[in-house]
Amino acid sequence: MAKVAALSICLARGVLPEARDLPAAGVTASNNRNPRTFVAGGIKGVMGNSQFVDIADLSAFNSAAPLPALQRFLSLHGVTLLARNTVVSILTFSIGLALMGVLVELVGANELFSAGASFLAATSLHYTLGRSWVFRGTQRGVASGYGYFLINASVGLALTLSLFAFLISWTPMNFLVARVLVSIFAGLAMFVLNATLNFKQI
Repeated sequence: MAKVAALSICLARGVLPEARDLPAAGVTASNNRNPRTFVAGGIKGVMGNSQFVDIADLSAFNSAAPLPALQRFLSLHGVTLLARNTVVSILTFSIGLALMGVLVELVGANELFSAGASFLAATSLHYTLGRSWVFRGTQRGVASGYGYFLINASVGLALTLSLFAFLISWTPMNFLVARVLVSIFAGLAMFVLNATLNFKQI
């Protein structure tokens, strides 16, 4: 898990890790001359997936021969998008929770109103960062992209509520653990929808 986390941070920041940081990832010091080869080799070693496709940038990804859906997500381009999206998701989720707490505890606003307002604010920030960084280079219009993003976010919210209700009602799982698991599943679903249907980069 530590290797996966280190690689995710490196991909998200665009920073090349030292070879000693990935001792079991099948990366040698000679790879250090080529950042993309180095990172791709590290991901291959961690994932152990022989079908990993070494395509890093959007133009090369789009001009390559058509790939099966799974291989497109497991390309270096797809993994990079997922790593960036994970960073943005954690950031905006945390900001949304903090904003809801401020509205309820300090402002005295209604809890339902605070939940809706914080959700809209966090979603808007997520879209802004997603468009400018995660899915940069997209040809989708700003307004239409935001509309599709809200629809996808609504799908994610529906999945979150329904799965959370199921887990706390029909399993002995702690509600906090259930909330985290559901968030991971809903977040992945939103990523797939935005990457394929909205920003069309996978």
